[in-house]
Amino acid sequence: MINVGVALIFFNLITYLVGHRASMFDVADSEASVSEFFVGLFYLVIQVVCTVWSVKVAGQLNRSQAFWGIITFIFTPIALVVLGSKDVFMEPEFAAVYSKHKSDYFLETIKLKKDYERDELTADEYRAKLALAEEKHTTSLNAEMQKMEAVLERKHEFEVIAKVEGDGTPIVVTDKCPACGMTLSQTDDVCPDCGLQLR
Repeated sequence: MINVGVALIFFNLITYLVGHRASMFDVADSEASVSEFFVGLFYLVIQVVCTVWSVKVAGQLNRSQAFWGIITFIFTPIALVVLGSKDVFMEPEFAAVYSKHKSDYFLETIKLKKDYERDELTADEYRAKLALAEEKHTTSLNAEMQKMEAVLERKHEFEVIAKVEGDGTPIVVTDKCPACGMTLSQTDDVCPDCGLQLR
């Protein structure tokens, strides 16, 4: 996805520098040449295809599909690079869930294909079972991704550390001081190390 975004950035630069890319106003005023018109039409098709692709990837990454669809259609190359980087730099916990579901879906499609090739399924049954498998795995993946997101947020908010207060209760860390990095307990209004006012 990142490579496609970078390629489209170069495509835009080249077509603007060579002068084969007409603006929408030129096309509307019939001032665009035939080559400019076809380059613009070709780019519009690329925008639509990339938008559909982004919506699908955003769904797999548990991101807002509507947001990424709109952003990709308007800022196609940049949106592809940004969304692609979110895929590349996915947190390890999310990557593990995604990989598991991807491999499970792949194995199920292989089994269905073998059943079809052995004439155990008709073409219509094969297509229907493929669609059901995709829907099942997508739903399951989204549910697990949301669950993992909640777990990671909770892990960040409440992390119990080894240090104990005077009465022997563990300190629950909600965050660290932005100034000095000192670990804070839930009751701290002021950083005990540097004195920064926290609330």
